[in-house]
Amino acid sequence: RRGPPHMRLLAEAFLALGIVFASLAIPFAFDGRWTAAAWALEGAAMLWIGVRQRRWLARSFGVLLQYGAGVALLAHAGPWPRELPLLNGAYLGAVAVGLAGLFCAWYLERYREQLRNWERKLDLPLMIWGLLWWLGSGVNEIGWQLRGRDESDAVIVFLAGSGLLMGWLSQRLPWARLARPALGLLPLLCLAAIMQFASPRLYHPLGGWGALAWPLSLAADYRLLRRLEPVWPQVVVRYWHPLGLWLVLFLMSWELDWVLQRAVGGAGTWRYIAWALVPGLAVGFLWRFGERLTWPVGKHFVAYSVIGLGPLALYLLCWVLLSCLIPGSADPLPYVPLLSPLDLAQAFALAAVARWCLWLSRAAQRPDWWPTNAVWLAALSATTFVWMNALVARTVHFWAGVPYSIPGLHHSVVFHAAVSILWTLAASAVMALSRARTSRTLWFAGAGLLSGVVLKLFLVDLAGIGTMARIISFLAVGGLMLVIGYFAPLPPRQAASEGGTS
Repeated sequence: RRGPPHMRLLAEAFLALGIVFASLAIPFAFDGRWTAAAWALEGAAMLWIGVRQRRWLARSFGVLLQYGAGVALLAHAGPWPRELPLLNGAYLGAVAVGLAGLFCAWYLERYREQLRNWERKLDLPLMIWGLLWWLGSGVNEIGWQLRGRDESDAVIVFLAGSGLLMGWLSQRLPWARLARPALGLLPLLCLAAIMQFASPRLYHPLGGWGALAWPLSLAADYRLLRRLEPVWPQVVVRYWHPLGLWLVLFLMSWELDWVLQRAVGGAGTWRYIAWALVPGLAVGFLWRFGERLTWPVGKHFVAYSVIGLGPLALYLLCWVLLSCLIPGSADPLPYVPLLSPLDLAQAFALAAVARWCLWLSRAAQRPDWWPTNAVWLAALSATTFVWMNALVARTVHFWAGVPYSIPGLHHSVVFHAAVSILWTLAASAVMALSRARTSRTLWFAGAGLLSGVVLKLFLVDLAGIGTMARIISFLAVGGLMLVIGYFAPLPPRQAASEGGTS
């Protein structure tokens, strides 16, 4: 201070040399973990001084020390001690590296106008570097200190807390770029749910500390959605809301699955009901009350009603088709057609999809790429037809003792007779509806199904004729065809262009 200006420059040069030699001396006094922590903190201090004094060399040295600290810590990686949770050298060293990297990233972004062009690109790599060390050290520490179910739940809470912390710091500092990594919370929660579901040790999501971990993590996710919507990309926000809805429904269905298994003593059919009941109720609730919820459904109406419920409707149709492959035993209750648990669940799923399709046809807000309502109605009609055949097959299986398999049902005369009558009744209903709506398209669809019944009668049912079931099927089909011809004739051609043709 007292000497001439060139002496001040000399003093700063000796100070820089002293810092360099002090940094090199640290590994001789401490192990790699404490060396990493010291280098990381020293590098952050050097970058801070370099920004304030406008010295690019000091800033560069501080950035290099961040990466050198990480290398030093990885070079001495080994088993982490379990005796002192959170207060052991391995965890504290990793946390120091992560926090120092995040500080450097924030400081570079805050004073980016004072940096050189090439330095302005360093904040993003440093932020990623710091987050990797922060998250990796936390998950690793949990893995060493906990085991089993507690480990999984603790990781979920840690991820949720980290996401909230990033969201709060992004607005408090302010640091807009830190809000982007918080987007990863929801995909990580989805991955954690899938891993828990696949684990043979976990029977339901709310077991143990999961009753606290999952509600807290879901609340944290919606808190982030609420606070960071203005700064997140709107395309991402549009799909993050449906993804959160699917995660909630998945966890609720899984939990109800476990409850039903315990309630009925492990009967296999009952557990399938949960996977249709919860999504079906969600579809009904959202189209009925969704617009009344100002946030999130009201504000993101298309995201929930179309993007969110569309895949749910498709899932319910697939669930109905797959559940047709199982007999659907009602144990410990007797099987009653249409009143058995699986039949009721399938009917409920189809009704939920039908009501959603009806509501969607009147909705004004739909993306241009969304399938037309006619496509959804065709898929719903085909699924309903398959379910009706499965319902007949189950009835024949439980009441007539026919094996519930393709060979067993194919060789059953009772099943063929019942299916012929069912197809004729379905064709009658479609053709009667075509008269009510004056739709030639519907009439021809019913006529096509009726033609299939006739072909089946002569190609399949006539083999081994003489049984009472085949006689009854021929008489019933013939009588219904007479009724159809009288009450449901072909609509006039001029009505084909009206709105009821779809």
